[in-house]
This record gives sequence, structure tokens and C-alpha cells, in this order.
Amino acid sequence: MKKNILLAFATILICSTAMMSQDLVEVFPGFEGKGFAMLAWGDFDGDGDLDLIKGVDTFLIVTKTFLYRNDGGGKFTLVENTGIPDLSNGDFDFADYDNDGDDDLLAMGAGINVNITAVFISNGDGTFTNANANIIDKVDLGTCNWTDYDGDGDLDIFITGFLDDGDNSTYVSRLFQNDGSGNFTNVENTGIQGVSYSSAAWADIDHDNDLDLYLQGLAWTGETDISIIYINNGDNTFTPAFEFLPLWLGDATWVDYDNDDDYDLMISGFNTNAGTRVTFLYKNTGSDFIRVADNIVGVSQSAFSWADYDLDGDMDFFIVGVEVIGNPMLAYIYENLGNDVFEQSSYEFTGNWFGDAAWADYDNDGDPDLVYTGQEFSGNNAIHTYRNDIITSTGEISGHSLLIYPNPTSESITLKGMNGTTGRIEIIDVLGNIVWSQDNLEQNKINIQRLKSGVYFLRLENEQKITITKFVRQ
Repeated sequence: MKKNILLAFATILICSTAMMSQDLVEVFPGFEGKGFAMLAWGDFDGDGDLDLIKGVDTFLIVTKTFLYRNDGGGKFTLVENTGIPDLSNGDFDFADYDNDGDDDLLAMGAGINVNITAVFISNGDGTFTNANANIIDKVDLGTCNWTDYDGDGDLDIFITGFLDDGDNSTYVSRLFQNDGSGNFTNVENTGIQGVSYSSAAWADIDHDNDLDLYLQGLAWTGETDISIIYINNGDNTFTPAFEFLPLWLGDATWVDYDNDDDYDLMISGFNTNAGTRVTFLYKNTGSDFIRVADNIVGVSQSAFSWADYDLDGDMDFFIVGVEVIGNPMLAYIYENLGNDVFEQSSYEFTGNWFGDAAWADYDNDGDPDLVYTGQEFSGNNAIHTYRNDIITSTGEISGHSLLIYPNPTSESITLKGMNGTTGRIEIIDVLGNIVWSQDNLEQNKINIQRLKSGVYFLRLENEQKITITKFVRQ
């Protein structure tokens, strides 16, 4: 169900608005398409646009890390001599952990001669310095996340995967607590099972102001594969609360797809016992998780990414992977029609597996663009980039661009000329996530202190008319 939201302004009239199309145009910004890949977007140079990192493995022979600087205008430049090692079969995650205005990198995976897990501090110029943080080394075939699990305002680290330690090799799930000065301590006896070929996602699902964990993956010999929600007890321990079909070789994320202000769960992957590939979407009812939208294709060796790509006020997703070994891989966008119903879009994509996918507004025009990568059925290793042209012009109010001030700002934004409005107003991040929304805004000031530093878009909608304006949270 597409939404038409009436915004009644007390003192102003929308005179011209953004023209809408629904075109995803494949573009070629210079990314190299090589091998089984992992992707992450982040602003490593602090210039307000998103840069891209990619780690690849070409037929288990050539391991390489590619860092691309966003030069604006849809152009990217490959950055050389970054200080980041060549990695594959792992994960990247960007975040500004030292609070200096540019994004630092958490990286793990298989290096040229040894597995690596490390924090790399961005120097702001395309080079990175190993922070020599006290975190585990020699891990691959897993995932890594920045997460403030203890709610103390600094970023902690969570890592899963295969720990290659000779006779003591095993699968691990390790949590590293930030002491506030950038030093990390391994938290013992968390209650979280070690897994590999894994996926992890953090969210506060029980509204107690700390982050809970969903984890899926392949278990070590003698243990059981898992797909479990672990509730954060607030004392560095976690308790299994909800268990799902055990999965590995897949993906997982929390998303509020139904706009009810709680986190729903989407998972995909391979179940060993049944030999099946699944994609499940679970609706959070407040006390349980109920499966919905059973028409979503089941895939493993998979990746998916959520964003409101059509800017209709709800979250859609792109998914890629393999449904049946020996058949061509699949790639689809599923559009959110409301009422727990999703429908495949008419867009056609080349499928792949053992890759990654991510929506991100890399051209800063207010709509999320798509990048995905992996190996295709033909054996070709490719990366595909689609620019979203749903917004083709900028909306205006009373003949002038909608004014947000101050801009940039760190505390609040004021919307010029607005004395309150009924309807829905949204703030969207550059990944296409709705990070704030409200109906019936009673004043023209919005507190943005809880937002992370970066570029955001304020979105106003009036029936088929949409106005989007960019602002920067310092």
C-alpha cells in the first residue's frame, strides 16, 4: 500500500515539489569487479559523502582490498597505499570510534599469509594507522561489528569467525569492551556461542536502553548450528531468548519495516539438517516474533540490504544469492506494499553469490543508490552499481528552497516558516534508513542530538508531492 500523507502547513503553501520517477540506472563509476567480495560504505575523509571499501578473493588465489574515495558527481578514485592490508573472507565496518569527524575501520579476514583482525584509524587523507587495539587476531569466515552494547557512549567491538590457532583452532564469538580511551578488553563468559560463516545484528528489541544481539552461524564440531536472539542482561552477559531455524552462509538484519517503532528481523541462509535455503521475515509483536511475507525467495550464499528506495515512507529491500545449486543466481528488489505484504519489483538484475550488497546515497541527492557484488553463474566476478534517479528536481516552498537552519548543526534544526503541521515528517540517513519520524509536528524545531555525525535528508510529503532538503549533523 503506497502512502499518500497530507501535510497541512499553517502558514505556508507548497508551490513546487520534487518530480518523481522510479529509475535505477546502471552506472560504471570505476569499481573493479573481482571475486567473492565484502563491501562497506563510510566517510573516511570526513567530507560529507560516502566512500567505499571492498575486499575480494579471486578463486581463492588473489586477495585484495580496494578503497575508493568519493570525488562527487558520481566519480570515485582508487586510493593507493592506504595502510589497510589486503583481506578477503571476512568483514568491514566503518564508524568514527575516536570522534574526530572521519570514519575509522574495523576489519577482519584472511590476509596474504595470516588472518587479521584490527582497528584502523583514518588519518583523513586516505591513509590509515593500525590502532594496535587489544583485540583478537587470526580470525576469518565471520563478521565484525561496531556496537555500543553497554550504552556508555563509546563503541565496542563484536567479532565472530574461525580462530586459526593451530591445535587450539575453534569458532569464536568475542566481545571487546571499550574503556573510553580506545583500549579494548576481551569480555569473558558472555554466554554467546562461537560460530563461523556467520551473521550478527544489534538492536534494542526490548526497549531497555541496551543493545541485544541476533546471531546465526555454523557451530564447531560437537555443537549445534544456531539462529538465536540474545538478550543483553546489562552485566556483560547475554541470555538466549528466541531461537529460529539454524542457518549459516547467509545474512541478517534488524529493520522496522512496518513503521511501528520496534525492530523486526530478516534472516537468510542454509539449514544443514533439512538441506534447505530460506529467507524469513519476522514481525516483532512486542512479545514474540511472527513470520510474515512467505513469498520471499529462499537463498544462501546471500546478502540483502534495506532502504526506502522508492521514497514512499516504508522500507524495501534488495536480495541476492542462490536458490538451487547449479541454477543461475537470483537478485531482486522487493517493494513494501504495507500490511506485511512484499512484491518483487519489475527491475531485472544479474544474480550472483558469495558477495555483498548495500544501499547508500553516494551522490547525496536524497535517494539511496545500490551496489552489489559477487560471482555470477557464468563464473564472471562482477560489481554492479545502480544510481537511483527517483528524485529529479528539488522541492520548493513559496518559490524558495525549504530552509533548515542552522546547517550544519549538532543540537537541533529549525524549519523556516513552519508553525506546526499535521502529517508525517521523516529524517533519512545516507543509507536510506528512516532514523526519525513524527506525525503532527507541533513546532518548527527538531532535536537531532541523538543522530550520529553525517549527512541527512529531511523529507516532507503532500499527497504525490515530496520535498527533500539536505542537512549536516556535526
